[in-house]
Amino acid sequence: MVFLLLRKKHFVIEKVTLNETVPFKQSKPDVFQTLTVISGEVDLTFQTIGKEENVIIPMGQSVLIPAVLNEISLRRHSTEVAEIIKVHYPL
Repeated sequence: MVFLLLRKKHFVIEKVTLNETVPFKQSKPDVFQTLTVISGEVDLTFQTIGKEENVIIPMGQSVLIPAVLNEISLRRHSTEVAEIIKVHYPL
């Protein structure tokens, strides 16, 4: 579930609740995005040079998703619901 928190000319802030694995695409192919985990833990999976990588992001941590990673997936790491704040360029 995605909830719009703020929309401005140069950025959008959304709250995302993760109950299941969510495919995630960059809002604009040449711009980065940031994610901040505000509850639970999140598994971040992405492809780099034909190899799948996985990073666990704990509550309170932020990550920058570079523009070159245009497809990632997010899922909660445990049975607890995970929530993130996503900041990105408007579509």
